[in-house]
Amino acid sequence: SPASSHNAEYMGKADSVMAVWSCCCAVLACLLCVHACLALPPPPLTLPLTKGSRSRISYKFQDASEQDITNLSNAQYYTEIGVGTPPQFFSVIVDTGSGMLWVPSKQCGDTCREAGFDETQSSSFSSDHMSVEKYYGHGSIEGYRCTDDVVFGNTSLRVKQQGFTQVTKMDIPELQSDGLLGLSFPEGNDWFPGFIVSLVQQKLLPQPLFSIFLTDQGQPGSQLILGGIDMRFATEPLSWAPVIKLRSFWEVQIDKLLVGGVETSYVTGKTAIIDTGTSLVLAPPAVYSSLFSTYLPMCDGTKHLCDCSQPLPNITFLVNGTSLILMPYDYVDGGCNLLIQSNNNNFWILGDIFLKRYYTVFDLADIEHPRIGFARSVTIPVTFHFTKLQIAAISCGAIFFGSLLCYALYRMFRPVPRQAIHQPLLMEA
Repeated sequence: SPASSHNAEYMGKADSVMAVWSCCCAVLACLLCVHACLALPPPPLTLPLTKGSRSRISYKFQDASEQDITNLSNAQYYTEIGVGTPPQFFSVIVDTGSGMLWVPSKQCGDTCREAGFDETQSSSFSSDHMSVEKYYGHGSIEGYRCTDDVVFGNTSLRVKQQGFTQVTKMDIPELQSDGLLGLSFPEGNDWFPGFIVSLVQQKLLPQPLFSIFLTDQGQPGSQLILGGIDMRFATEPLSWAPVIKLRSFWEVQIDKLLVGGVETSYVTGKTAIIDTGTSLVLAPPAVYSSLFSTYLPMCDGTKHLCDCSQPLPNITFLVNGTSLILMPYDYVDGGCNLLIQSNNNNFWILGDIFLKRYYTVFDLADIEHPRIGFARSVTIPVTFHFTKLQIAAISCGAIFFGSLLCYALYRMFRPVPRQAIHQPLLMEA
């Protein structure tokens, strides 16, 4: 009938309009989503940290113990950077206990591990050839100061004209990497801003901070996160402590030191440097000697051994009201080797065995008043991260299939046009 035909035609046009409208909405939503995702600030740069096969106590501090710990399970953590244009790549220790960046020179010869940096092959290189000497607890370097562009691995993050030292002579026998990447503050006689300061000043990070997660027991997954915090690495909220700038380090105040819940009383050892460049925990000598004579008699501080048949206490550093606890399995390894040793400084050095237990954030939002955040680490590393393009693709897919679902539901529950009723008419004879 004409009415039925009209209704069918009307519903057909409504279906077409709905289909076109759904497609247009999906396309527009996808475009807006892609624009929003690409307009986001750059995501944090997550870099894997490789664990070397040989351990070290500390190559930086003149006071480090001479105890050979090559059989212990603590080792150097390093990553890869490229220096120059085009970049020449080197493995470097990630070191929050130093403000220097240095790599070997091509002129270094046999005193360096690998082939060095060739300045003639970099179009962005410059140097005033002023000499640099640096003495460490277990060695020294000599070279001259330079500036060049620096990249992280194969990423697009490029620090323009970063100051660094090109090493022509090296005497650090324990060093496994090619060089060193200092992430602390520049020292008083440094002629260039520290590397992390350059990242902040050149606005290369989404947030002016970096964080470090170290795995344990030889597990892969250690991470340096530039410009971000990933709380998947933590089991609790971050607790913050201000940095005290007595020296050019990430250094915090120790309010109290407790052993087995008993508060100790020391005149020295009231501060601690958070240092990825040191394997162990290093204590001031006065603290170290009485620590074992009074509170840890089951451990021999001279031989660096403990009697594991006896119960060992927790060691607690109270920092800005937060208890940072080292449990017995943190400071004594499976061979009953003691992982706390002495130095000749009046401050503690909390190295990698501490950082394996605490996911640590180094915050420069206020460059004059930096701070450090601590949270107990997870035991299983997390390695997966979404990129902006992945987020945009997932969002577009969700919008597209959501639009198809809406259209399908519309077709399923749309009003059904009434059908004409055909009633036969009888003619009376």
